[in-house]
Amino acid sequence: RLVDDTEYIVALEDAGNRKNLGLNDRRRNWSWRVFVIAAKKLDLPAFVAPKMAERAADKWESNPVRNAAMVALGRCKTAGVALDTSDLKERLTDPDVDIRKATALAVGEAGISELIPELVQMMKGETENNKDVRRLATQGLGELADPSTTDALIEVMNNDDNHVEIRRDASRALGKIASDKAVTALVEKLRALHEAQITRGFRLDVIRALGDAKNTNAVALLEMLLEDQDADIHFLAAAALFEITGEGYGYNRL
Repeated sequence: RLVDDTEYIVALEDAGNRKNLGLNDRRRNWSWRVFVIAAKKLDLPAFVAPKMAERAADKWESNPVRNAAMVALGRCKTAGVALDTSDLKERLTDPDVDIRKATALAVGEAGISELIPELVQMMKGETENNKDVRRLATQGLGELADPSTTDALIEVMNNDDNHVEIRRDASRALGKIASDKAVTALVEKLRALHEAQITRGFRLDVIRALGDAKNTNAVALLEMLLEDQDADIHFLAAAALFEITGEGYGYNRL
């Protein structure tokens, strides 16, 4: 039903009826969004991607429907698919904040690496001022996990002028890249935060990122954090160590 053309026919008929009544004739195909919600946790086949990009580009559609198309696009892996990214690039600068948010995350989830430079600029605040859009651009970069973005992510994570939630998102993205350089930056950041005993939520996210990275360079610091009096930090450090070493560190992980 996501790619069924009869959905358009229903929408066009409804639009015609509304126009005859002197009402807004933009497509009101709310039922289609239900199928997106049902499918958004699934991995969708690649052939769905161009259809979703086409629907998102259709300016006669209402914004909620176009944003739903971006959600579905994000569930498709686009490797090997011919996809026109010009409209997606335009949507990243759309005046509507919800469109920018939906597009930034979907670009990353769909693996559209051609738009990495645009996402990096948004994350760094060079082309985007809205915190939530910058967060989703950062999360999109995390979904892409492209090593070429490592330096930009480290810069954002370490810049105190950035909102802490953006910095936390950057740390999680580095954990997905999982290179030695990314892990070294995460270890240095976690050590500094631990010594200063500040920004607890940030520390928890860096620990999670190190667990995602599964890099043995983080073992010594994580073992030290097992002595932390904060129960959550202790438990997450043990969980991260299990991901890296396979050892339970006092917990039965079976």
